Amino acid sequence: MDPYVIWEVLRPQLLLTDQLYDEWATFLTLAEPHSAHTGEALRRGDEQRPAGQHHALTLARVGGQLIGLAETQVPRSHDKPGWYALSLSLHPDWLRSDLPGELLRRAEAQLPQGGCVLLATVMEGEWQEEVFRAHDFTEHERMWTSTLDLRTFDPNGFQRHTERAQAAGLRVLPIAEVADLESETPQRRLYALMVHLLSEVPFSEPITPWPFEIWRERILNAPDFDAQGFFVLLSPQQEWIGVCELYRPDPTRPGTLHQGLTGVRREWRGLGGAWLLKLTAAARAKARGWAAANTSNHAGNVPMLTINEQLGFVRERARVGLRRELGAPN
Repeated sequence: MDPYVIWEVLRPQLLLTDQLYDEWATFLTLAEPHSAHTGEALRRGDEQRPAGQHHALTLARVGGQLIGLAETQVPRSHDKPGWYALSLSLHPDWLRSDLPGELLRRAEAQLPQGGCVLLATVMEGEWQEEVFRAHDFTEHERMWTSTLDLRTFDPNGFQRHTERAQAAGLRVLPIAEVADLESETPQRRLYALMVHLLSEVPFSEPITPWPFEIWRERILNAPDFDAQGFFVLLSPQQEWIGVCELYRPDPTRPGTLHQGLTGVRREWRGLGGAWLLKLTAAARAKARGWAAANTSNHAGNVPMLTINEQLGFVRERARVGLRRELGAPN
């Protein structure tokens, strides 16, 4: 290891300043050219973290310049005892050094003592995948991000799906036209539906639902939440039976909406409801002048992957979920 590398460990909830958040974001954007970050978004994510929850940054510097960073934290979707997420980022000039292995070792040393499960998500073919696999991480899930070009999308080519759902009495409306989300009662109604739908998504590991208060802060109170882009599927009896989420673009990808969960309650599937949700959301987004929408799907979610492909979503490189067990979880 280069003797001029200076190591430091930060606990973001306690120590980070605006300058450090901005430095962190700038470094991540340099180290991960397929994505972009802002200091404001990193701070907001940190502020949403429950007090006292593990979160550590392990930094490597040379001459004051940040050259490597590892982050360990409780996974957002798998908040289970003894489970931690780990990510590595390196300055491009240091990829062929022995820094990756040392960064990984030092990051693991920041985890609470005792057995644990480590999770890492990487882009397929990137250097992180090679490093993690060399340190006994194995694949446990695979996801694809895909993008729909709304400028060329024509919803008229899918009318048979729309008509089938409408013949069953199903309707889709923005949540803003269905409920006043300033009130806690409809908030909790939406929360219950989301938790139920997420429980039916074929994750490799069942997700751990956020408590209602955390969900409200991370979703409803987030700056990218759009009540006109969050769609609800209604049964003939006006029950809420499905959703399709469209979030405002990240400032780093102007014009591209992020499509979150699209799901329909199991007892209402087979009637075209998922198609109606997807088509309505895409048509409304196109009408509002958005250029594109991207989404992510697990490899096991074949029905939704099929719908997306038929709609014209173009699949990008896979994101690979890797896992390593260090003894038994606490």
